[in-house]
Amino acid sequence: MTILSSSSEASSETSETGTSSGDPSGRKPWCRWLPRSYLLVLVINATATLLLWPAEAQYPDWWYNVPPVCPLKMRLFFFGLMLSSLGAGCVAAFLVRRAEASGHTKWACGYAIINWIQAMLGSLGMDNPDTGNCRYGVIPDRVSGGKIWYWALALCRLLLYLVASFWMQTLIASRLDLLEQSSNRNYRSSCFRKLMWAQVFGAAVVLLPIAGMIHEIITDSCIGSIIFVTSTISLIAIGGITLLCNWAASIVAICSFGKSYSELRKICRLAEANEAPISARSSLRRARRFAGLQGLGVSFSLVFTVLLVPARVVSIAVANYDSYDALTVVLFLIQAFDALGNAVAVLLLSGSHRMAKVERSQGSHRSWKVEKAEHSRNQQTSHEDVNWTRKVEELSMRGMTLRSLLQFYQENLPSMPDWKYAPREHKTRDVVRRAIIPLTSREECAFSVSVFNKDGPKRAQVMVTHNWGNSFSDLLAAVLSDALQDLLAKMGRLDHTYWICAFAVNQHISICHSNPYDRDPFTNQLHPVCHCNSTNIIDSDGRSASSEINKFDDMMRLLATTGGCRQVIAVDKPLDLFRRAWCVAEIAEAKRLQMDQSLKLWSKATLQGRARTLENLDVRDMRASSEKDKELILGKIQDVDDFNAKLQVLIFDPKSGLVATWNAMDSLQQIGEVGRLIRWGLADAGCWSNREAEASSETSETGQSSGDPSVRKPWCRWLPRSYLLVLVINATATLLLWPADGLDPCPLKMRLSFFGLMLSSFGAGCVAAFLVRRAEASGHTKWACGYAIINWIQAMLGSLGMNNPLWGYWQCTYGVIPDRDSGGKIWYSALACCRLLLYLVASFWMQTLIASRLDLLEQSSNRNYRSGCFRRLMWAQVFGAAVALLPIACLLFCFSVFFVFLSAIVCTAGWISLIAIGGITLLCNWAASIVAICSFRKSYSELRRICRLAEANEAPISARSSLRRARRFAGLQGLGVSFGLVFTLLLVPARVFSMLLPYGYDSLQVVLFLIQAFDALGNAVAVLLLSGSHRMAKVESSQGSQCGSKVEKPEHSRNQQTSHEDVNWTRKVEELSMRGMTLRSLLQFYQENLPSMPDWKYAPREHKTRDVVRRAIIPLTSSEECAFSVSAFNKEGPKRAQVMVTHNWGNSFSDLLAAVLSDALQECSFSLPAELLQEECAFLQDLLAKMGRLDDTYWICAFAVNQHISICHSNPYDRDPFTNQLHPVCQCNSTNIIDSDGRSASSEINKFDDMMHLLATTGGCRQVIAVDKPLDLFRRAWCVAEIAEAKRLQMDQSLKLWSKATLQERARTLENLDVRDMRASSDKDKELILGKIQDVDDFNAKLQVLIFDPKSGLVATWNAMDSLQQIGEVGRLIRWGLADAGSGKVWKAWDGHN
Repeated sequence: MTILSSSSEASSETSETGTSSGDPSGRKPWCRWLPRSYLLVLVINATATLLLWPAEAQYPDWWYNVPPVCPLKMRLFFFGLMLSSLGAGCVAAFLVRRAEASGHTKWACGYAIINWIQAMLGSLGMDNPDTGNCRYGVIPDRVSGGKIWYWALALCRLLLYLVASFWMQTLIASRLDLLEQSSNRNYRSSCFRKLMWAQVFGAAVVLLPIAGMIHEIITDSCIGSIIFVTSTISLIAIGGITLLCNWAASIVAICSFGKSYSELRKICRLAEANEAPISARSSLRRARRFAGLQGLGVSFSLVFTVLLVPARVVSIAVANYDSYDALTVVLFLIQAFDALGNAVAVLLLSGSHRMAKVERSQGSHRSWKVEKAEHSRNQQTSHEDVNWTRKVEELSMRGMTLRSLLQFYQENLPSMPDWKYAPREHKTRDVVRRAIIPLTSREECAFSVSVFNKDGPKRAQVMVTHNWGNSFSDLLAAVLSDALQDLLAKMGRLDHTYWICAFAVNQHISICHSNPYDRDPFTNQLHPVCHCNSTNIIDSDGRSASSEINKFDDMMRLLATTGGCRQVIAVDKPLDLFRRAWCVAEIAEAKRLQMDQSLKLWSKATLQGRARTLENLDVRDMRASSEKDKELILGKIQDVDDFNAKLQVLIFDPKSGLVATWNAMDSLQQIGEVGRLIRWGLADAGCWSNREAEASSETSETGQSSGDPSVRKPWCRWLPRSYLLVLVINATATLLLWPADGLDPCPLKMRLSFFGLMLSSFGAGCVAAFLVRRAEASGHTKWACGYAIINWIQAMLGSLGMNNPLWGYWQCTYGVIPDRDSGGKIWYSALACCRLLLYLVASFWMQTLIASRLDLLEQSSNRNYRSGCFRRLMWAQVFGAAVALLPIACLLFCFSVFFVFLSAIVCTAGWISLIAIGGITLLCNWAASIVAICSFRKSYSELRRICRLAEANEAPISARSSLRRARRFAGLQGLGVSFGLVFTLLLVPARVFSMLLPYGYDSLQVVLFLIQAFDALGNAVAVLLLSGSHRMAKVESSQGSQCGSKVEKPEHSRNQQTSHEDVNWTRKVEELSMRGMTLRSLLQFYQENLPSMPDWKYAPREHKTRDVVRRAIIPLTSSEECAFSVSAFNKEGPKRAQVMVTHNWGNSFSDLLAAVLSDALQECSFSLPAELLQEECAFLQDLLAKMGRLDDTYWICAFAVNQHISICHSNPYDRDPFTNQLHPVCQCNSTNIIDSDGRSASSEINKFDDMMHLLATTGGCRQVIAVDKPLDLFRRAWCVAEIAEAKRLQMDQSLKLWSKATLQERARTLENLDVRDMRASSDKDKELILGKIQDVDDFNAKLQVLIFDPKSGLVATWNAMDSLQQIGEVGRLIRWGLADAGSGKVWKAWDGHN
């Protein structure tokens, strides 16, 4: 155990530098974007360009009558090729920082550097080395011996071409190999390799004819020489065959990547057609996109590489002849695209565009070499002890096959008497105490050698290091993840053997008779001990030959040296494994023995979010099962500080550490991911095909579903109809209005300005077209779409604004518009007035959009962003524009009257008033713009501060990712608004100057043109960002034949069989409406009453609402025999309900309460409140108190209905999820009311409709629909009846889901709902509900409209994640960040929420 930066050194290093090798994101901000490698590439390319810039070649006078001139095209070609080499160099620089990730990325980086050098040398290849007109900078003239240099450079280029070609093909071959291994499919990898080596052989053989030709040239006997002719023919033949092999290999590679893409595309379609979960489809689409990009990159590279050889030859032959300009341009493009294509290909093949930079080790961790494995038995134990050696060999033979492990999980574990296994809650220690020990108590042996292991014990191939505090299901999943590199049964992996101490160690001589701390997570009672006849061995000094837990080191050495055993490290989610002394000792010993180690994590986010918690680990602070075990481990370590330092190296070493190894997600693993998804997709195809026949037939007929808009015909996805319409309109306007000559020739600058402004208007039109398809998402996106259309029209009219309508006739006329001498002046003046009007309308329109953002930002963040100030300035501008109509009317009057004196007075007053009012309005516009920019800047600054605080406090990676995303969005919106407002402010003076300066001032007119062009584009970008539509999918029309129906006026909905004059009925309805509970009371019940129930422990993740009713609400109110809301436990007493909650009793009670809290917290989903409710309930209550929401009242039937006159005396089906026993019934003296016809005035469950009507008409009550994860709420008759009644009563309805993915994954299961097939607590309840429905088919149709209507349906309403909600997300994160205040409570819950 003498293996494995001292903690003090690492700590000081971290404190000094602010960085850590465990979390590379914690480096200095200025280092993150420091482009040192890119700067080096730029310097080298710029130096090469200056040193090699083409100049005129010098030849003797008798060669040319006129000295040769280096053509301009050669200089342009040289510069273009140098630019392409700069692009290739930037890719090489990008890969250099990621080369440390793996050997493969180093190989890709080497190719990128070779390609960069080849591209730079290629810039000299457009001229003939013999008779070219140019010389390249410092290279000598051809007459001064430079010809040798040019030929040498040509040979270097050829050599680099061959090397790069072989290098690229090895990269492609490695991809095809891994693609075959991971997918178990044939992708012609061996064929490609044969062709690759055939090219290498051809390149080697071709050296013989080349040597023969060189020999003949040197001896000056090449003309007519047989050797020369033979060598030339051989060179052409061998080179041609080699080139054919190159082409064939390229075709094989392109076809192979195309095959993988096609298979993934087929699997994606199958997954979509068979309702695969959204996460699976997302992974498939991502893999398909990556496979397509790699195939495209490889194709691009190979095609241009194949064309490069003839391009080089032709360029040498014809480059200096002016008659081949077009061909020379083609050859130049081939060379340029070859360099860029190879760079893009190696970037995609390496996968480094998805990888983070690999940072150098920041700490002072000591570099150490793994020592040779030595016998690691405790030195106090004799090496000659035969019993010891026999026990070690016996332990090494106690591996279990995967078949046996799965059999234990499927058969033995669920069948344990008096104990029910809960996968999410029970740890490995619970399984040992309640399953492994009881099953083996009769034999008193390890499970692996008991009769329950039908395959018998095997020699271990893999040793699993794990934490007994980890979930047992996670442990088994980690083992399966190691085996599922291939499919288990098909690939024979079921016989792989794993050594797991829980199964391999005989617990009956270790721990079975004592249990000081292992408790059941639900009952909180100690697990029972075993009553077998064995004796637990107490090994205080680690010398006992009978004990098994002191021989792990020797057993690992035996397995490593004789069987090539490897180690799987099954890490739990909190990474507590690295704080367990036994686990760390096993990891260190495996490293010392040079065993292959494989880390198995829940997810990459687990490592990224918690890696920094592993810094400065100290073995002295680690935990063990007992102090004796810890002393035994520490006794084997000679130098604890050195061990701690080497442990940091083992975990964080940037090359070979466990973290670096797991993080090496290079392109091989990316391609492996592609193959893995192909394998899983093909394996799962049979399961998908066995789905319900109705869903299959419907999908096959329509090809799409209203529940999942992503399933639509592929050709519709990119159909650019709206963009095509914009293009046609802009092109038609350009042709009809193209500037023509006036009395004077129309200057070229006017035509260019017109064309440029038309192009900018086309960009604005494309944004408008983009927003049109997303306008149905919400009213706000419609408003944004309207502004985009106005901006587009204004931009098209602005293209006519560079010419003065009064005296511009000297220059240009615009197409079909009449000449100014023919009455066209009125047209131009009218167009100018239209532009002014559109400017005013668009300016007000934009400001209303900004005002709505600031309003929502204030509401969602509870902060002041000067929304009121902005609105006052906005309305001041409207008032100014209205008042400005008076002086404009005066000016029109003065132009029409003939009284000179009166006209002069009116004109003067009008001009003064117009200038004053216009100036004040413009100042208000500027002030409003400044307020808006400062407000968005304030939100960005606050989010930036919260981000820094979250990073400093080591918030989980998901929380930091959400904060960065929100910060980026806030910054983009602020930037877009600033861009649009600034150019809009400059537009007025730009218009004035464009009219006043028709002649001269060319530079000023260019500035004015740019202002107008950027104003149109800036406004388009601003509205796009403000609408948030760039993050939204297109809104599809309703696909089904659902009936469109209008909501009827609310009428009294009491059961028609009940008398309206029944006073008792009315009194009961009013009484029910007064049984709301405040949030404070609900949280008090959750925090105080629920945990204190005797003989029953509440489990938030498992217990449903029905369990809470049976085991908490009914027992607590049994003495009073009343509803909980009117009992003494509700200290605030019943209240009039403000919100009615519709929920499913089969839903988790914690999720129900989280949905209620999400409504108070203004959250769309309740996953975050659910996490906070379990971990930080007091924090949540304080936050609600600060928001003033604890007094909000909610009507929840479980609390509002008196269960003692409803269900308390009978329980036909409600069972405890752990014991599987029926919940006990109540022993109170009340009588359950049996209301068979729904007429009973005493019953409370038949009056929901009337109560809802009373609340809706008198108190403005709204409805919250707390939907469970499987969406079973929509299959419960009572819940659907409440939703339909609330819709009929026009109550505001709010859907609360666990997450958006819940809806996306399961929305299609809600199609074709039929109320006749829905479930209820009893058949009588169902009959009562159906009896209220006059036409069931019409009800079903309207139910589909209620759920799926694309404008007002529940799904459409919840899915309307437009920019108002996006800005709300920004404000929400600001609110949560300020509430967290660096405590980390919110971000810890955010991690689970994501």
